[in-house]
Amino acid sequence: QIKTIDLLCEIVHALSHDVLALDSPLDKSKWWDIYSNNLNTIIGDMQARMIFLTQKHIDLNIVKYKFNPAVESLESDFYPILETCNLLDKLFSSFTKHVFEKIAQECIDSVVKLIDVSFESIYLMPKKILDSYMFAIKNLLHLREKMTTFDVNFITRDVILEFGDLKKAASELFKNKSNILSLSSNNALLVFFLSGAPTLCEKWIDSKKEIELKIRSYCLRMIEHSVDIMTCIIKKTSSQLEETSFDQEKKFHPA
Repeated sequence: QIKTIDLLCEIVHALSHDVLALDSPLDKSKWWDIYSNNLNTIIGDMQARMIFLTQKHIDLNIVKYKFNPAVESLESDFYPILETCNLLDKLFSSFTKHVFEKIAQECIDSVVKLIDVSFESIYLMPKKILDSYMFAIKNLLHLREKMTTFDVNFITRDVILEFGDLKKAASELFKNKSNILSLSSNNALLVFFLSGAPTLCEKWIDSKKEIELKIRSYCLRMIEHSVDIMTCIIKKTSSQLEETSFDQEKKFHPA
């Protein structure tokens, strides 16, 4: 898939920046308008194909990627991050900033979820708890660094419909179905439409901020775990010293 995306990106970049960027010939302005419109249609078709291939990449190389901590090196670069960042590098010049942000956020969100899942698989291994935290922090920092290379904010606005009260309203309608034909304000059908209507909600997604919060969370958890380890060591050492001191005192001052 990546090779196909490479080719499409090169063609789209050439058509957009090398052909359509040319000044319209004055003596062929009508011909140029037709020609540029056709090129824009071709570019749109190629971009749609690239989005499809990107979705396929997310599904095959991120969502379905199975990380095996027993086989793969925890110190080396995480393959899904490398592949995804290489892909985004190619897509960046082929789309408008708004479209690229949506594509990039979907890729990044999938990678972050994969890092969380991989962290859990390492965490459950014997004597690998600290390694699991280091793995997650290192790869999140790597991902954050890669995001800074793109001149976009990674903030998008999603509009969703909330159907939170629909189930409750439908249940009330069923209970009061005898009032459906009543002309009062307690008409069951009227109450259903008023209370069960979906609400329009805005949701702002800030991928950079979410990654910062993830890094902070993993760091705090690693610090807490390290403190617990050190506390156990200190308590154990202190207990051993007390026992040694007590034995020596008994030796020099027998009862």
